[in-house]
Amino acid sequence: MYHEQLKTRDAFKVVEISTLDGPASAALAELELGRGRLAEAAVPDVPRAIGVMMAATYAAIVALFALTIATAGQSLFVIAIDVVFLVAFFAVPTIMLKLERDPARRPSLSRFMAQGMQTYTGHVSGAGALAQMFIVPVLLAFAVLAIGVIAVLS
Repeated sequence: MYHEQLKTRDAFKVVEISTLDGPASAALAELELGRGRLAEAAVPDVPRAIGVMMAATYAAIVALFALTIATAGQSLFVIAIDVVFLVAFFAVPTIMLKLERDPARRPSLSRFMAQGMQTYTGHVSGAGALAQMFIVPVLLAFAVLAIGVIAVLS
C-alpha cells in the first residue's frame, strides 16, 4: 500500500466528533463517560486448556523443588516464596481473562491442534505452537529434577 505524505492541514478532511449524530455519537459519549468499556480478548487463539497445562507445568516445577531440596537449610522459605510468585503469576492473567467480552469464542484444544494459530510471522501449527509455549517450562522441570537428583545423591 502506498502512503502519501500530507503537506498541509487542508489536504485531508477534519471531522469533529460533535458533528456526529445518531448511535455513533451516543456510543462515543458512553465511552467518554467510562461506561460501555469491555475488555478485548487477550489471546483469542489460545484455548483455556493450554493455560491450565501451563499452570500445571509450573506447579510441577515447584513440587519438584519441594520434593528434592526441601530438607536443605532454608529451602522451605524459598519454596513458600515460589508458591506465592506462582499464584501471582497465574492469578493476574486469570483475572484479566475473566474480563473478556466473549470467552466462549475461544477455540477448543482439539480445534487449536487442528487449525493452529496465526502469529506475527505467519501461521503456526497447533503442535508447533505448543512446542514453542512449553519447551522452556518442561526443560526447566527436567533441570530441577536433575538438580534434585544430584543433591540427593551427593
